[in-house]
Amino acid sequence: QRGGSKEEAAERDRWIAEEHRKITESVI
Repeated sequence: QRGGSKEEAAERDRWIAEEHRKITESVI
């Protein structure tokens, strides 16, 4: 399982960015 943790981190970053975008849009 090469680079599994790196992919996991990228997935988490993408999820956080999506959540942040939803929050930002709801605020506006």
